[in-house]
Amino acid sequence: MTTVGIQDSVSINVGENRSVQAIIELTDTSSLSNYNFSVSYDDVALDFVSGSDDAPPAYTIDNPSLLISSEDDAGSALIDLIDGATLPGLGLAAPNQFVVAEFQLGAEMESPGAQLLPGVGGLGNAFFDNGNVDVTNEVQFFGGTIEITAVPEPSSIAFISASLGTFALRRRLARNKHVDNVS
Repeated sequence: MTTVGIQDSVSINVGENRSVQAIIELTDTSSLSNYNFSVSYDDVALDFVSGSDDAPPAYTIDNPSLLISSEDDAGSALIDLIDGATLPGLGLAAPNQFVVAEFQLGAEMESPGAQLLPGVGGLGNAFFDNGNVDVTNEVQFFGGTIEITAVPEPSSIAFISASLGTFALRRRLARNKHVDNVS
């Protein structure tokens, strides 16, 4: 995304968790009174830890709840139940940007780019404007990636350090022996 402050790619290490926010941005003359969507994620590289979807304050009828992890018919892992609603005519109007959900993902294994793809599968996607008109076909989705890198094990770091130390010691002894032979 080109919006200032929003990242479409982040890096973390295996074993770490990362907080991710789902954001809706209204542009031009758009308005929104109801939304419901899911986020697909790579469940081999990532593990869903927890999450919640607190609707923006302008919404009079909302479903603040803990998000759930599920699978769609094709076996893709989903973060489900990202939704919020208000009475027709009371929704938010553009320009506006607001967080609709936040969830924690844990890095399970190394991956050059574990995908997060909003608006796929799950319980269906629905977006209605302030006139209660279905505008789902006008919605654009922007996903993201999480690059997961392996952290060297402590034993590997110790081995490398010991090897470098031994190399330095041998060099120093060789230099001292050379100095003794010259004197």
